Amino acid sequence: MNRNDPLTISCERYYWKPLAAFFTSLELRVWERNGREENLSGPILDLSCSDGIWGAMVSKALGIKQIEVGLDLDRKSLERIGLEGVHRLGIEGDARTLPFRDNMFSTVFFSKALQEIPEPHRVLSELYRVLMPGEKLFLSCALISYYQQLLIPDWYRKLGLEGMAVRYEKNKVEGWLHHRTDIPDAEGWLKMVRDAGFTVEHSETFFDQSEGKIWDVISLKGFRVFGLLRLIPCHTVARISAKILERTLRWLNHRSGQKDNREGGYFFIKAVK
Repeated sequence: MNRNDPLTISCERYYWKPLAAFFTSLELRVWERNGREENLSGPILDLSCSDGIWGAMVSKALGIKQIEVGLDLDRKSLERIGLEGVHRLGIEGDARTLPFRDNMFSTVFFSKALQEIPEPHRVLSELYRVLMPGEKLFLSCALISYYQQLLIPDWYRKLGLEGMAVRYEKNKVEGWLHHRTDIPDAEGWLKMVRDAGFTVEHSETFFDQSEGKIWDVISLKGFRVFGLLRLIPCHTVARISAKILERTLRWLNHRSGQKDNREGGYFFIKAVK
C-alpha cells in the first residue's frame, strides 16, 4: 500500500467518515497529479485553511514538509491548526484584504472556499498581489452543476417523483453550496482568474456523474456505522477501519465505470502569475 496515495491518505484521516474520505480523495488526486512535478517551495500560503487538515493531507501527497502560513476567518479552527504539525503560523484574516506584503508567497493553496466568499474577484486580485511573479496558485471551487452529478434524483424522476428529486437536489445545494445560486460555471471561473492577472496553465473538473453515483451510495444509512468507530480510542481499530474503507471505495470506484472529465461538480485551476 502506497501511504502517499490520495485515497490512502483520505481514508487514514477520515476512517470514520466515508463521505469525507471519498470526496477528499477525489480532490487530492487532482492536486497531486498537477503538483507532484512542480518542486513546490516556500513560503506557502494555505488560504481558508480551517483547522489545517486539508493542508496537512495535500502536503503529504506532494511531499511538502511545511506550510508557512494558514489564513482563515474562523478563530476556533485556527486554534487547532498546530495539531497537524505542518503549518508554521495560523493567522485570522479576510481573504479579500490579505494582511501580507506584495510578492510574499511562492505558492498559494486555496481549496473549496472561493464560492462561499462574497466578491470572489477581490480575493483573486489579492492572491495575485501577494504571489511572487512566475509562481503558482492551486485553486479548487464548486460549480453550480454540482447537484447534477448525483444519482438519487434520477431514481426519483424515473419513478415519477419529481418533487422528491427537486427537494433532494435543494438539500445538497444548501448543504454544500450554502444557498448560493450565483456560482459561475467553469468558463466563468476561468475568466475571473484571468481578469485578476493570472495565466491559467491547467484546469479540469472532478466529481463527475460516475463519482456522484458512489457519493449517493455512501450517503445511504448503512455507511453511517463508520461514525461509531470514532468513539473507539484504539489505533488498531482506526488502522483496520481505514483499510476496510479504502478497499470498499476502490471497489466502488472500479464498479462505477469510465470517468468523464468533461463535466463535473467541482473545478480545479492551476494558474501562474
